[in-house]
Amino acid sequence: CAICGDGLSVDPNMIVFCERCDIAVHQHCYGSEVRPKRWEMEARGITHAELPGGSLAVSCCLCPVRQGAFKRTVDGKAWAHVVCALWHEGPTVLNSDSPDTIDNLGLIRPERWRAPCTICGKVAGAVAKCNFGHCQCYFHPLCARRTG
Repeated sequence: CAICGDGLSVDPNMIVFCERCDIAVHQHCYGSEVRPKRWEMEARGITHAELPGGSLAVSCCLCPVRQGAFKRTVDGKAWAHVVCALWHEGPTVLNSDSPDTIDNLGLIRPERWRAPCTICGKVAGAVAKCNFGHCQCYFHPLCARRTG
């Protein structure tokens, strides 16, 4: 699953694949209550899978990583990886089949939008703080996942 990283696929939380992007997500991680016959063809409003180029057509407002499982913000103005929104303090991911489910990006501390990622070095989007002991590292969640 592009969101939780687990590969277990059992009812009622099956892993579904976007037929355009080949991105795999658990139904519950992505907020889907019913298993679609074709994930990209669900009549839930526009999703990144319906855009020309699929998930490569949008970019995450929270990190520089290009491909992944995206949802739109509730105001419809930006896209973010579901995993990025989950790792930050403040934002919430609403459990809904709607593509517009990421809320409260404004609750991310202003300094997190200006800090560089200790892994990729980029000042792009917002960084999350490590919560291990007294660690002072700030990073993009997907940069951390990629490095293990």
